[in-house]
Amino acid sequence: AGPQPANSLQGFVSKPAGIQGLRQALPTAGGVPAETAQAFRVRVSQRLRHKQRVVRALDIEQLTLDAFPSVSQAKCITPATLRQRAYPSAPLAPGALGVVVVPQPAADHTFSAQPCVPVPTLLAIRQLLLAHSSASVPDIRVFSPEYEEIKVCVQIELVPDSDFAYYRHQLNRQISRSCSNI
Repeated sequence: AGPQPANSLQGFVSKPAGIQGLRQALPTAGGVPAETAQAFRVRVSQRLRHKQRVVRALDIEQLTLDAFPSVSQAKCITPATLRQRAYPSAPLAPGALGVVVVPQPAADHTFSAQPCVPVPTLLAIRQLLLAHSSASVPDIRVFSPEYEEIKVCVQIELVPDSDFAYYRHQLNRQISRSCSNI
């Protein structure tokens, strides 16, 4: 069940000794919505395919997303991928893997031009993936994306008597959001 509104919890399933009652004055936080039938079928088919072992890049990405709800995207990068796409990050050792993770957008809708996953979460993801990978994978590096700044030049014409500073701020904000949308 996802977050519950205040006063929605009515009592205990089995009342512990020594507790007289239950009162929920505030809404709950951090709950996970119930799994849909479609999501259950997808999860079970994935589990039957890889049996909790990371065999393919897709398995690494899916295990990361399933285990860490705070991550919105995960991309597995192999040494071959680095050579093909010329990623600017440090090279990987033969057999090692890299996983780039992007956090979920902030719940309070604050905007970050360069969102990054906290270091403790990166370490926890690495530990999980190493525990489920084969011995042929010597190392897994987990990191946040590297961002490249760009400059956008536009020319606009405002209606006479418009607040230039306000519209410049709004335009810069909207351009930043559009360019940073992952």
